[in-house]
Amino acid sequence: MPILKTAAGNRLVMTREFRVPLGDYELSFPAGLRDGDERLEETARRELAEETGLSLTKVYALSPPVVSSAGMSDESAAIAFVECEGAPHTNNAEHSEDIQLLIADFEQMRAVRQSSAKFSGKAWLVLLMFEALGRIEWPESVSAGR
Repeated sequence: MPILKTAAGNRLVMTREFRVPLGDYELSFPAGLRDGDERLEETARRELAEETGLSLTKVYALSPPVVSSAGMSDESAAIAFVECEGAPHTNNAEHSEDIQLLIADFEQMRAVRQSSAKFSGKAWLVLLMFEALGRIEWPESVSAGR
């Protein structure tokens, strides 16, 4: 869940990516698979650069493996809340990926969360968290969980 620091304030970096099983676009965050024994922070850094062109500058929190549908699959994911910088672009994305970027300020993020778009479950919850905070910012009161 990348937070882009800009002169105009924090922006939330989201992806709008076509997902074949949905037959539609999904709003989410940069994501991907680990390469071999790659550390989770390195995976987050690499995927962020590949899908958004941004550079990871700080890791706020890395989750342990989390599952979304334990009754249907053994798939797990790790969630990284990070700070980043740079000029967003999708030039490094794989040719098979249909990714668009959404760089949202707080009001844009609220409008997106309240839209009828298809969201990843994690993304909708993150947007709800920032909306409850009243700003796009990592809550310092939360343990880093690393």
